[in-house]
Amino acid sequence: MEVGSDRPSVCRRFENVQGMTMIRIHFTDLEAKRRALGFLAGRFSFKSWATGEMIVPEPALASLATEGISFIVEGPATYEQIISAFRSPPAAAV
Repeated sequence: MEVGSDRPSVCRRFENVQGMTMIRIHFTDLEAKRRALGFLAGRFSFKSWATGEMIVPEPALASLATEGISFIVEGPATYEQIISAFRSPPAAAV
């Protein structure tokens, strides 16, 4: 097996286990992002960055739109974004 050759299969396994694809979106203003964070919490798994970008499961897109929250779809999340979103943070240095 080549180094790094398992990346696509790991990503596919994540999608198959969770039953959904993660999508990158961003918001045009801070108020829309705040509303989205409040709405998504407890309903969907997601990862948010200070840049305004967020990854959400595909079904969350329809829910955000139904709530009237404006967002722009960037495309599917990368392998690195998906893994970093659900990986435990590193331990603090002692």
